[in-house]
Order: sequence, then C-alpha cells, then structure tokens
Amino acid sequence: RAKECRSAVMPSLTHLNFRDYDRVYEPSDDTYLLIDAIGYDVDAMEQSEVDGRTLRSNMLQSVEIGCGTGTPTVYLAKRIRGKREETSSNNINKNCVHYVTDINPDAIRIAKA
Repeated sequence: RAKECRSAVMPSLTHLNFRDYDRVYEPSDDTYLLIDAIGYDVDAMEQSEVDGRTLRSNMLQSVEIGCGTGTPTVYLAKRIRGKREETSSNNINKNCVHYVTDINPDAIRIAKA
C-alpha cells in the first residue's frame, strides 16, 4: 500500500536547455519517486517533536550524491525553507546546509544554477 503525502511541486527546470540534458541525467521516474519519499519524510518530521522542536527544525545538513540536475535537493531545500518562513518561532534552525556531489562537472554547474 502506498503511503500518502501532499503532492510534491517539482522545482523549475526552465533554466535548462536541450543541450544540458545531453550532459546531465534528466529527471525521470526515479527522481519523482525520490521526491515523493522526501515529501513523505518531511511531512512525518513536521508531525514529530523532540524536546518541543520538530525533527524538521533539527535538520542541519543534507547530501545528495550523484546530483544530476539537483532536483531532489532543491525540492528538500524549498520544503524546509518554506516551512521556516511560515513560522516566526526562534526555535527553528535557519542554517540547514545542502551539499550536492557528482563526478560530472556539468552536473555541479547545472545544480548550482
């Protein structure tokens, strides 16, 4: 049985052109499955608390290995930042750092864009 979470909004890839996809892995079904899993986990973290803080607010960093376009990391960053902007609470960690790595220098260039 599939787990339910709210629908994921894909990060925009409009800054890419067709030539970029000749050099970097284009988001596909596995990317969308990963984004759904990230969405489910972020939803679950928002509902879980440790010492009065949500687990999402305790997230300090993320790492994506083999980032391609970096779509999953951008999605995660937007989900975390969006929730942080909705709350004015001082107990939210505003310093979550996201790292992406790839053997392909074009992937790093595209993921940074």
